[in-house]
Amino acid sequence: MKLSTLRNFVTVAKYANYTKAAEYLQLSQPSLSRQILELEKELGATLFLREHKSLVLTEHGHLLLSEATEILERCDRLPSLFQKQKKQTGGVLSVGYQRFFNMQWMYLLINQMKLEQPENDIIMRPVALEYLRENLDDNTFDAVFALKINVAHWDDSICVLPLKESHLRFVFPEGHPLADRKKVSFKEVQREKFILIDRKSSPAGLDYVITQCMENGYSPEASCYVSNMEEGLEQVALGRGISFIQSMMDMGDFERRYGIRFVDVDAPGATMDFIIAYKQDNRNLILREMLKRLKK
Repeated sequence: MKLSTLRNFVTVAKYANYTKAAEYLQLSQPSLSRQILELEKELGATLFLREHKSLVLTEHGHLLLSEATEILERCDRLPSLFQKQKKQTGGVLSVGYQRFFNMQWMYLLINQMKLEQPENDIIMRPVALEYLRENLDDNTFDAVFALKINVAHWDDSICVLPLKESHLRFVFPEGHPLADRKKVSFKEVQREKFILIDRKSSPAGLDYVITQCMENGYSPEASCYVSNMEEGLEQVALGRGISFIQSMMDMGDFERRYGIRFVDVDAPGATMDFIIAYKQDNRNLILREMLKRLKK
């Protein structure tokens, strides 16, 4: 039994709804449902009952929730035991990043910093877009990485440093007439059905796509809405329409894995800044060192 499965179970119990829990966890709803079914099979017990479109814990479910919560709380306390020791000799930097972005370049920088200053610890964790600002404000993270378009509405207490450019791309199924092009405009896809990221998961991204369609004389016809990028790729592979991906989300094997093709969007604003954001009053010395290296 994996700790991640227990965490997902606790989240489902908290929201009493697969869809809401999947949105929070940035998983597809079928994937999350499958995990819970497999957990029930492993335990030989029913954990949830469906009542009026919500989930209700069974007696076995309540028992597991109590035990799982205690186990996870103990696991979550483990890093702090070592962080306290670190703080005596070095420091700790906690960084979050928008889910699904390829952060390999950042890990290379972190590994170099750790080699030079082994007494310091740098922790990186993916986080859903909607929790980036909240996690900065409550000091869960010292800094977060994201697309600038998603933090443009934040106030002046947050500093933003542009790092790289990410280009929006169309996602076409293999064999589509436009799949071999280098660039495609919104005008050329007006008859297509769109697989769109839902507003809760990416409000700025959804607004950008709708605005570009409207400026080209049409409203996008959505075949479905998804909560994350990989779910969108799956739907394209199943032939439900075309979707979108940021170039910095490309892990290198998505096209082969899903039988799809990425083509650059030819439109104003399709190239977006990927940034690091942090509170203006943050005094973490490791963050300052990281910013200095990133500016180079």
